[in-house]
Amino acid sequence: MRSPAWLRILLIPSADDSPFFSDEFQANLRAFFQTLDAADIQVSSVALNMDIVDARRPLMGEFVFSLAQVGPALSAALGAWLEANAGRKLRLKIIGVEFEANTMTQLVQVLDKAIALREQRVKPAGCDK
Repeated sequence: MRSPAWLRILLIPSADDSPFFSDEFQANLRAFFQTLDAADIQVSSVALNMDIVDARRPLMGEFVFSLAQVGPALSAALGAWLEANAGRKLRLKIIGVEFEANTMTQLVQVLDKAIALREQRVKPAGCDK
């Protein structure tokens, strides 16, 4: 059995978003993380590793999921983040291939590609269909 494939997503703010390390933008990233958690999507987040007393480590906007979790709940969470502020983008890396989306249409296309890649990985050896 193959090891699980991973989907790495980078949330890229728009020019109209608050500064990346501001409390407001960090709250947006934490809300995104909590949305995933509420949907039982297991995710790892990348945070800035700093020695800070009585403070949260800033999130870097990068999240890692098992490719097996690509589905409606993840699509809804990503779509909500993308549409919350015009100009936001998502950069997705799947099995060494990078995609970028800044509209819901592009997001759906990218996630469809992720599902196709996932299905290719789980196809038994020698199976052509």
